[in-house]
Amino acid sequence: MELQTISPQEKPAWDNFIKQSPFAPFQQTFAWGNFQKSLGRKVFYLALKEKNRYFLTALVIKHPLPLKKSYLYIPRGPIINQKLSSGKQIKVIDQFLDQLRKIAKQENAVFARFDPAILKNSSLGVHLTKKYQSTTGSIKQPENTLILNLDSDEEKILSEMKSKTRYNTRLAVKRGVTIKTTSNLTDFLRLNRETTKRDKFQGHEDAYYQNLLKFFTANPEVKLKLLIASYQNKVIAGIILAFYHNTAFYLHGASSYEYRNVMAPHLLQWTGIKIAKKLGLKYYDFWGIAPADKPKHPWSGVTRFKLGFGGKEINYIPAREFAFDKKWYSLMRVIKKFF
Repeated sequence: MELQTISPQEKPAWDNFIKQSPFAPFQQTFAWGNFQKSLGRKVFYLALKEKNRYFLTALVIKHPLPLKKSYLYIPRGPIINQKLSSGKQIKVIDQFLDQLRKIAKQENAVFARFDPAILKNSSLGVHLTKKYQSTTGSIKQPENTLILNLDSDEEKILSEMKSKTRYNTRLAVKRGVTIKTTSNLTDFLRLNRETTKRDKFQGHEDAYYQNLLKFFTANPEVKLKLLIASYQNKVIAGIILAFYHNTAFYLHGASSYEYRNVMAPHLLQWTGIKIAKKLGLKYYDFWGIAPADKPKHPWSGVTRFKLGFGGKEINYIPAREFAFDKKWYSLMRVIKKFF
């Protein structure tokens, strides 16, 4: 097996390979790579191949570090051939990271960071967690998520929600909250700035959301929708959803504290779930939640909100790092808290 750069002509085979993985992450698609390029980042489409057979694929994104150094990030990847035995999968991913050294050298990369959609308690997950270094970096995908199966009809999904969540969803309707899809980000950005300040977390800059929605709204593979909730002719909450393969992903949300009692976020999520069902999707991914054993986690509040809708908690391996330059890596581990 040899690590190869994949051309745009191989895009159909690449995307089909991703869709065969259990969780089919959109962050490993050609479309996501092109979006990263639009932000000015350098990306690599790499695969361990033997003739026409993929053993592993990885969308790799270059990020800058101080002193003209960089690191390579593989969001929700790499993707490994599901037909291989667990032992063979371990050998494949170890070989991939070793062969990635060539690109790391040409890009002056100190390390690679990866957070694949691999279950924490699987054989491969245990191996990767033990062998590779943890990260303190902020750029990574959620380790824990909540996925709602959409096979049931709407009434069954409603009945399986927590009673308080079901009550609040219906209360929002009763109080006159309305939901619509829009491409106008003005109100969402206003609410997002309010939410990040109130809840003390770092969001993206306005330009990121603008580029995200513009790039993916009309994308044929990964589609995005912005849903906004209005009350008394004022926009009071909004969410951004991504739709890829068989899953809807809740990516971003914002809301007004002033109108918290009308329960708009509950109705937004329920509307997103219904849209996903109408599109024929199988799952609704609520994105990041706090670990069950960390009740004081910063995401505890939003986690309680999400758990109210039901679903199954999924625990991926924590983000890992593989050092190419051990001396620089050791130094940067000391100062990593500052970037």
